[in-house]
Amino acid sequence: GKRKSIKCHLKILYFKMKSITQLGCEQKHTWCIARPSSEETMLQNNIDFACSNGVDCSVLASGQACSLPDTIINHASVVMNLYYSANGRQPHTCSFGNSGLITTVDP
Repeated sequence: GKRKSIKCHLKILYFKMKSITQLGCEQKHTWCIARPSSEETMLQNNIDFACSNGVDCSVLASGQACSLPDTIINHASVVMNLYYSANGRQPHTCSFGNSGLITTVDP
């Protein structure tokens, strides 16, 4: 009857929408950066934490790809983003005691 027809249409609509979502819409890429208002000691703690929890911090060494600008906020942003990325880009992996900020703009 009418109910069966509606259920069928809803299922078709669901699968069409699911296909459109999977094929047509890219998920926005996100990055984790240091919140500009963060204290330098907090940012240094974030660097120490990320570097001791699986992040390859050699990218910060002088002459390496992410060494410049040679500021604590830049270095913290680099390793915080590497940690965030390595952990599935989950919002809680960019918290860093509220000193992390998720952005959709490539830093």
